[in-house]
Amino acid sequence: MSSDPHYDAKLDGTIGCLFWGMLAATGLWGIGALQMWYYFDKYRNDKKAHIILVCLVFASDTCHQGLIMHALYMYCIRRWGNLDALSYLTTSLYQDVTLNGITGYMVQCFFVHRIWAFKKNILVVSGIFILITANLVLQFVYVALGAHLPTFTSLLSIKAISLSINALTAVCDVLISIAMCQDLYRAKTGFAWSDSVINRLMLFAINSGLVTSLCAVGSLLFYLALPKTLVYFGLYLTIGRLYQNSLLATLNARKYILSGGNNSQPESHSLPNRTSGRRVALGRGSDQTKTGTQIQVQIETIQDYSGMSEMEKDIDAATRDDMSSTGRDVKVNASAV
Repeated sequence: MSSDPHYDAKLDGTIGCLFWGMLAATGLWGIGALQMWYYFDKYRNDKKAHIILVCLVFASDTCHQGLIMHALYMYCIRRWGNLDALSYLTTSLYQDVTLNGITGYMVQCFFVHRIWAFKKNILVVSGIFILITANLVLQFVYVALGAHLPTFTSLLSIKAISLSINALTAVCDVLISIAMCQDLYRAKTGFAWSDSVINRLMLFAINSGLVTSLCAVGSLLFYLALPKTLVYFGLYLTIGRLYQNSLLATLNARKYILSGGNNSQPESHSLPNRTSGRRVALGRGSDQTKTGTQIQVQIETIQDYSGMSEMEKDIDAATRDDMSSTGRDVKVNASAV
């Protein structure tokens, strides 16, 4: 047992949990900042809607991080040595809940929009959208009711709302992952390369929703098991960072997923030249010549993107090579030099 006269074992489960939650949130914020730098470095010409969304999510998450640090400053510096004062809530914590809800809502709406753009199923999309909107409203209700409660212990009076928020967060993320994987599975074409890309997209969609779902479920379980501690609140502080990193990872991984995780090299094939008895090399995107008769072969893939969704364009870009091998939408120009 500590000999410090100011030590209280209860602080480990209250302010201590907030401290560790703040450290984890700070580390995840740093990872998100690096991902944002990478995004603007590699995707500076991305859609304006994506750029605006990234900026809004990062701004909301940064403000949330500042509020966490302010709350810990109030408890650890301004109220140091006053154990009774440490049991009272600060305004920063209520505002944290609000910004966490807004960050999660923006990211979830982004994924719902991708589901709608890929497969316009109004029942599925509207159902998920209603759930994530209800979750945001519940968080506003939690803040409005909790603002009148003075201590951490008094938060138990609105325990049902807190449990509902964590449960809805997990359910929404799982439903989004399932809907995305289902639509991606139906989009398989039978081409090896495009199916491989779709499999990677499905795995990425599962992992993106899994992390936030596990965090929400963990917060819910700790609230049920340890209601008089703030372990659940420490986990909840990191959910906004996880949503931000999930969004940026999804946007930053597009080129990597379509490239198969490596730098693909141009393919070349050897075709017989029936007129001269020689073999002429056919290179994709390159000109090959032989002595004697010189033949230039140029292959162009003509794509019509009108009416295609964003996800369909990404998948279509990965299937161009396979489509050209079937002779569909391919134009071959051969001319003597």
